[in-house]
Parts: sequence; structure tokens; C-alpha cells
Amino acid sequence: MELLHEIVEHKRFGRGKVVSFNGHILEIEFPEYGRRTFSYPLAFDTFLTLLNSSLNDELQSDLDAIHKINATKQAQKAEAIQKESAAFAEQHSVKKKRTASSKATVRSSKKS
Repeated sequence: MELLHEIVEHKRFGRGKVVSFNGHILEIEFPEYGRRTFSYPLAFDTFLTLLNSSLNDELQSDLDAIHKINATKQAQKAEAIQKESAAFAEQHSVKKKRTASSKATVRSSKKS
């Protein structure tokens, strides 16, 4: 997507012009605030609005791709945590059984 020289609107800084874009980082010149850098495309989720509506479909497609990647990462992280939790619970359960078994053995040997 070519965003160089496009006009954007920032919630706090107002209107600005894209002066640099490498595919991942946008540098925007705001008349009253100077140059600011933003992560592309996520900045358009919260801070920025692209004023050239003819590019909105492509921008939305890039945002959707990032959201899909992030959702996959979240799912993988949740799965890893769940596996780790299950392994911990299993390990804890085995230790409890061993401890209970050891205590029972000690009790029965004391009765003898």
C-alpha cells in the first residue's frame, strides 16, 4: 500500500501528512506537533483515520490480516498455558498420591 503524502487524521494531533512509510512504520508530520511515528496498520485501529477513502479497503484488508495473526498467536499462547497447567496439575496429583501412599505406609508400619 502506498501511503506517502496521504493525509491522515489523528485523535489528538489533528491532520497530518505521511512523510515516510516503509511498510511497517509511518512517519507523519503534524503542523503543530512535528513528526510522529506510528506502527502500520495498527495505528489505524485506534489513533489514525485515513482521509483518502479509496484506500480504505486495502487498509482494512491489512488490518484484518494483522488481527488474524494476533488471534492465532493468542490461541497458541492460550493452548500452551492450558497444556502447562494440565502438566502442572498432573505432576501435583502424582506428588499428592505419593505423599498419601508414603503416609499410609508409615502409619501401617507404626501399627505393627
